[in-house]
Amino acid sequence: MDHEDSRAERRRNQEELWRDTNIDARQQLNTNEARQIYRKRYLHAIDLYDAVYALVILSRETDSYISLLSGQSYELILKVSEYLGFSQQNQSQSWINSILFPSCIHPCTQTSKFRVFVRKRPLLSYEAENCEYCVVKARKDRKTIICHEGKLSKTSRQLQMKHVQYRFDNVLEEDIDNNRVCEATVKPLLQHVRNTASATLLFYGQTGTGKTYTLIAALKYLAKHITEKVSVSFYELHGRSKCYDLLQNRIEIKLLNDATGKVQAVGAKQIELKTPSENSLMQILNSGIQLRSSCSTERNPVSSRSHAICRFHFSRHALTLVDLAGSERNYDTRNMNAQDHRESAEINKSLLALKSCFQAYHSLSRGKSFMSKKIEKPLFQRWNQNDATTKTKHIANITTPVRLDFRASILTRSLCECFLDKSHMTYIVAAVSPSAADINHTLDSLRHVGLMMKTSPLQNTLITETSLSQRTWKLLEKPVHEWSCKEVREYLNTEDNGRFAHIVLPPNLDGKGLLRLGARSLGSLFEGVQRHARAEMEGNAWTVGVDTENTSDDIGRRLFDSLRAAQTKAMSARLGLRA
Repeated sequence: MDHEDSRAERRRNQEELWRDTNIDARQQLNTNEARQIYRKRYLHAIDLYDAVYALVILSRETDSYISLLSGQSYELILKVSEYLGFSQQNQSQSWINSILFPSCIHPCTQTSKFRVFVRKRPLLSYEAENCEYCVVKARKDRKTIICHEGKLSKTSRQLQMKHVQYRFDNVLEEDIDNNRVCEATVKPLLQHVRNTASATLLFYGQTGTGKTYTLIAALKYLAKHITEKVSVSFYELHGRSKCYDLLQNRIEIKLLNDATGKVQAVGAKQIELKTPSENSLMQILNSGIQLRSSCSTERNPVSSRSHAICRFHFSRHALTLVDLAGSERNYDTRNMNAQDHRESAEINKSLLALKSCFQAYHSLSRGKSFMSKKIEKPLFQRWNQNDATTKTKHIANITTPVRLDFRASILTRSLCECFLDKSHMTYIVAAVSPSAADINHTLDSLRHVGLMMKTSPLQNTLITETSLSQRTWKLLEKPVHEWSCKEVREYLNTEDNGRFAHIVLPPNLDGKGLLRLGARSLGSLFEGVQRHARAEMEGNAWTVGVDTENTSDDIGRRLFDSLRAAQTKAMSARLGLRA
């Protein structure tokens, strides 16, 4: 009984010590925590990428000084890219080749039936207050956009950066105002409607990226530049089959096909203006905008939960502006109720149907009548016939005919003219956020609008791995026996991504004393088996070889080999030899 009381007393004392600690015992950080804690390393990795990218661009210029280096610029770029962390040589070569020899870039013509524009909004005030930073950048050609996605490795000791480069018809940076955006997108469509045929302008992207903001700017531009007779209709598509007129206080209307096959909004009010003025037209449009369905989400307090369609009917043709509802992810909709989740699912389903129509249209335009895709076999077919006790998941390749399925969604029914009329022109404005918190949404938006293009806009993807600890590079050029005590500690904290950070060093141990220790002596300095639970940085301490029979000897041997390699490299460089 006394023994049990003693154990309970020791337990209470230990819990009292733990209560005063402010240490998170988790071994893994979530994405948002890692992005904030290692903010400087993320930005440093982006700067390294930009440095190598600039070096590649310089070598491509004929008048650049780097191209005069005896034809060795390509090898120089490879060495620099590997030095900065692009360790996979084959990947570095393909990435450099895609920039030096951009033969895969699709042509962007002004007369293309479908064109895609990307508009990047600036960082908002609350994002700046939360120390968010920009991970989306546009190049000087105003057609190329690069996204930098950073993640921690599974061991939480390395930073994996994924640099994805796309090329679209036009990339509109945050320094471009609304007037210039409308000059690039709305003006050509307005001229096309007046001279040739109907046109459509789609606004696509994550909620909170400025789709409705750009729509209002486009409406103001049209109200200012439309001088001829015009009729205006404004309605929204809500849910699976609901349609409401925004010019008649949201009364429900029907979408029906006429004799020619075109979809008409039966019951929708058309306001005719014989001599339209900017004030009168905007007064009509503002009344419809205020009646749109919206709700508050984690990413946007006034997120639009419907597809808004504003149509300007001219004498022969029509110009349609479509503000698509913003896409959301599950972790961005935690505060929604069941009805909100059903509406969000219907929104995503309609957007998927629209992308499928674009894909089918481009496949048919290239002469493809069938397309192959991978599906999972039914559950009853996933049993291995040779061994009934083993479950095997089978993936089957099937071939399906390509067809434009307009009836998959009420949205695609409304926009079927974009695909059926060969002279119809369609522009897509993809709004993206530059914030690191929204990088997953941004990549999804760019990938999805890429499916709406005739050729893939993806140019290249480069994945790099760097240490979370930034080492002084001069240390690599100095022999080990010349290291000071401070430099020895810096080496152990950064070598092999912190593998030896939990070595207990004797006082005043310099590089010369470190070399005198053998592999077994170095292993005895490892403190992993001596440390108390819940101590600081314990998660990293136990990630090295705990499943081996002799952890200390294994770590000591690894450290000894690492020191010998560093000494050989430094001495070879000093003597002018090849390591």
